[in-house]
Amino acid sequence: MTIKRRGVAFMAVTAASALVLAACGGDDDGTTDDNGAPDDNGAAEDPDPDADPGDEPSDVVVTYASEQEFTNYANNTSEGNLLANQHVVNQVKGSFWRYGPDGLAHPDEEFGTYDVVSEDPLMVEFNLHPESVWSDGEPIECLDWIFGWAARSGYFQHPTDTNDEGDPLPLFSTSGVTGYEDWVKPDCELGDKTFTAEYETPNANWVLYAAVDMPAHVVAREAGMSNEELLQAIRDEDVDALLPAAEFYNTGWVMAPGELLPEELIPSSGRYKLTDWQAGQSITAEWNENYWGTPPAAKTIVFRFLDQDQQTQALDNLDVDIIDPQPSPDLVNQLQGLQGVNVHIADSFTYEHVDFNMRPGHYFEDRDLREAFAKCLPRELIVENLIHPVNPDAQVLNARLTYAFQPDYDYQIEGSGADAYAEQDIDGARAILEDKDMVGTEVRIVYTEANVRRQDQVALIRDACNEAGWDVVDAGSSDPFGVEIPDGNFDIAMFAWIGSGYVAGTASTFMTPQACTAEGTGNNNVCYSNETVDSLYRELLQEVDIDAQRELVKQIEAQLWEDLPTIPLFNHEYLLAWADDVEGVTPNPTQHGVTATKHEWERAL
Repeated sequence: MTIKRRGVAFMAVTAASALVLAACGGDDDGTTDDNGAPDDNGAAEDPDPDADPGDEPSDVVVTYASEQEFTNYANNTSEGNLLANQHVVNQVKGSFWRYGPDGLAHPDEEFGTYDVVSEDPLMVEFNLHPESVWSDGEPIECLDWIFGWAARSGYFQHPTDTNDEGDPLPLFSTSGVTGYEDWVKPDCELGDKTFTAEYETPNANWVLYAAVDMPAHVVAREAGMSNEELLQAIRDEDVDALLPAAEFYNTGWVMAPGELLPEELIPSSGRYKLTDWQAGQSITAEWNENYWGTPPAAKTIVFRFLDQDQQTQALDNLDVDIIDPQPSPDLVNQLQGLQGVNVHIADSFTYEHVDFNMRPGHYFEDRDLREAFAKCLPRELIVENLIHPVNPDAQVLNARLTYAFQPDYDYQIEGSGADAYAEQDIDGARAILEDKDMVGTEVRIVYTEANVRRQDQVALIRDACNEAGWDVVDAGSSDPFGVEIPDGNFDIAMFAWIGSGYVAGTASTFMTPQACTAEGTGNNNVCYSNETVDSLYRELLQEVDIDAQRELVKQIEAQLWEDLPTIPLFNHEYLLAWADDVEGVTPNPTQHGVTATKHEWERAL
C-alpha cells in the first residue's frame, strides 16, 4: 500500500505471474515471450522516441539516499554486481530495456528497439537509435554490442591463468554468462546501428540479452588498440591480443571512494553522466547534454551515502528526498509519523538467505555439516521477532526460485524437502557435530555491519546455534562484497538477492561457476556445483512451455534442498518513502529499483 501523509491512499501493486519466476542478484537474465510489458502496471511511460526532445531539464536537484557507496562503473562484472552500483548507473548507462515494477522488462525505445525476426533458428535484431552517441561524442554502435557479448558470454578463456584443477580461468569477469553463451559467435561492421544475434538453441529468455553495456572504444584506447583492431581480435579469437582489453575491462572501472574517473573513461550512454564524487558523502549525476532524446525532468540527481538508521532523519530534515531502506518496525513507525512524506510498502523481488562457503578445503564442503547448521537456524524466530512487526502475514521462505507472494509458491515447495528444516532441531545438529568431532567449530557470519536488522539476525542465530555446539562469530564487515565474499573469506555469508519477475537470473547463482575465483564465480560466490542442477537449468533456459517450466523449477528446488548450498530466510518487504514535493517517483521492487526511472523525478514548483 501507499500511505500519503495529508490524506491516505492505497495502491495495489501487481505481482508478476507465478509462471514468470524469480531472478537473483544483478544478473540481467530472464524468461518471457514478448519484448516487454504494457505500461498499465504503475510504471510511467517512456517518452515517444520520435517526439521533439524539447527544452532543457528543470534546474533542480533531487537527492536519493544510498546505504552503500559506489564502487564500479562496470556493474555487470563479478565484482561490480552490486545494487548500489546499479542504482547509480541506471539512466547513466543506457539500455534497450529496464525492469518495471511488475518485475518484467520494459523497453526504452529512445535507446533502440529489438525484436525476434526468426524463430527457427531464433534470431533477434537490434536497432540502436540512429543518433545514439556516448557523452564524449563517439557513436554507440556495433563494436559496443559485439564487445559486450565477448565480455559477458564466457567465450574467451585466459591463455595462462588456471584454477586449482588446471582449468583455464575466464578472460573477462562477468556476473553471469546465461543467455550470451547461447549466441552463435556474432559479427557486424564498425559503425553499424543494426545487428542480429542468432541462438544456437531455443531460448525462452531472449528479451533480456542485449549486450550493449560498456564503451568499447574506451576499452580499445586503454588497451592500446584501435577500434578496428579490437573488433578483429574478437573475430579472430586472438586471446593474446585481447589480454590488455580484458585487463582494463576487469579492473579499469573500479574506483576508490571519491576517486571518480575522468569523463573520457566513463562516458555516458544515457540521460545522465557522473560528474562529482565526495568520498563517504555523495556522488552526483547531471544531465548528459549529448543525449539525443527527451531530456530528463531534473538536471541533477545526487546520491547521498547514509546508513539506514540515518535516512529517516535526513528525509525529515529535507537533506534527502527519496529513501528505500530495508524495513524494520521502528523505521516504518518513524516514517509513518512524518508529515509531507509518501510511504509505500509492498511485496518485493528480494529474499534474505545464508550461504555456506563450499570452496575446496572449507569444512562446509561436507554436506552433513551444512545440515547441522541448517537444523539450528532459528528461521521462524527471525521472522516472528524481526519481520512480523512490519508484515504480520510474513512467513518463513522455503524456496529460492519462487517468491512467497507468487501464486505458484505452494506448488513449488510441496515435496521439495523444505519440511525437514521447518522446525529447529538443536539435538539433531549437536549429534552431527559430535559424530564429526566438530563441536566448538567457529562459524564467521559475514554481512554488511551497518544493517541493524542483520545484526539482530546474527544474534538470534548465535544464541540458537551455539547451543547446538557451533561457535558463531559476528563478522560484520563494512565492505563484504568488495573484500570478504569475492575472496571466499567467510564461513557463512548473509545478504539478500534482489531480482525481478524472471527465473533465469537464478542460473548464475546455482550453476557450476567458470572458476572458483573472484573473477570466475559470477553470482555463485560459494562455488556450489551439481551436474543435475546444471542440466535442469539448461533445459529451463530453453523451455517455453509454461507447465514444463514449472516442473523444472520444482526439480531444481528439490535438489537445492537436498544439497543445502544456501538456506532461504524470508521475503523482504519493499519500503519506499519520498517527499511530497518530488514528483515522478515510481516504486520498483526489482533489482533495478526506484532509480530505474530517475529521469522522471521532478521537484514540484
